[in-house]
Amino acid sequence: MDHVDNNNHICHGQKNHKFEGTRAYYVPHISKELQEWVEKLLLLGMPADIVLQKHREMVHEKLALFDGQTKRDDFLSSHDVQNIDTKIKAAKYMYDRNDAQSVRVWQDQNPNICFEYQEYEGNVEEDGHVPFIMGIQMPQQLEWMLKYGHNNILAMDATFGTNGMKEHWLLRIGMWVRHLRTLKHAGQETNAAIEAYHSILKSKWLSSIRKASHRRVDWLIHQLITVVFIYYWWSQCCKESGFYHNFKVEKLENNQWLHAQSIPDYYVTFHTSDPRLAWVRSQTDDTCHYEVWYQTPHLAMCECGVSKNGYLCKHVIKVNMMKKNSARENFNVQ
Repeated sequence: MDHVDNNNHICHGQKNHKFEGTRAYYVPHISKELQEWVEKLLLLGMPADIVLQKHREMVHEKLALFDGQTKRDDFLSSHDVQNIDTKIKAAKYMYDRNDAQSVRVWQDQNPNICFEYQEYEGNVEEDGHVPFIMGIQMPQQLEWMLKYGHNNILAMDATFGTNGMKEHWLLRIGMWVRHLRTLKHAGQETNAAIEAYHSILKSKWLSSIRKASHRRVDWLIHQLITVVFIYYWWSQCCKESGFYHNFKVEKLENNQWLHAQSIPDYYVTFHTSDPRLAWVRSQTDDTCHYEVWYQTPHLAMCECGVSKNGYLCKHVIKVNMMKKNSARENFNVQ
């Protein structure tokens, strides 16, 4: 619908009357029923590859019943699923096909988040773009600003490709100056925190900006108040509560798994009458054996120092490996 030529005429599809009577005029599309079926599975959280797999199974069953008669719906591609998924995601933030109107609708529906919105009062540009200034702030961000900003600092930085439109905004510098003078807490100060924020923003979440759907302002607003805000909210909560990832413990667990693979199988001895008990010989001292009590993979204990400190030791992991191998052998014999 939006693919037009230099004369603003639709280039393809049944609305392009230049191709009437030709094959291009009757390009087949998937049916509405199949679109709704795919959309339903995607809304349930099913990955695209699983959707394609289920569709293939349906096609195989249909071809077996109807003697190989095919139609367009039988050739669902990953591109079709991706297009439907893109429309579902766009429906969350695209209130209108016109980007400026979509932003206006969002601003009217979210007055508590959008604390400032003003469009340029001069003549609209020839391409229909409307310059505007918008201030977005979540309630938690307001608390952080009042807590850490000493009630008088607002750091500002430009991003989202505004540097490339600098010889454009200089013509409207009066609008910026007026807001710097009248908006509360506004100033010309900046700091490393806001620079780091925008650096992560551009490298982590705006890396796919080359997509046409990701060049819209309403998409940027949606990213800021959902994905980006949640990420920084979680980081701030971890910082205030003193909770951090214990990378030493994670590294220890990974190493214990590698150490367990180096233990020979004949170092492990199981109890003859109680399958929950086992002994694992030490790799450094042949006279030392560690007793392992193993109920399930999630309920096991060892008398070594690592296990007593509450960590998963290599002896428990080795016993788990041996039991899994034994279960596979018994299954193969049966």
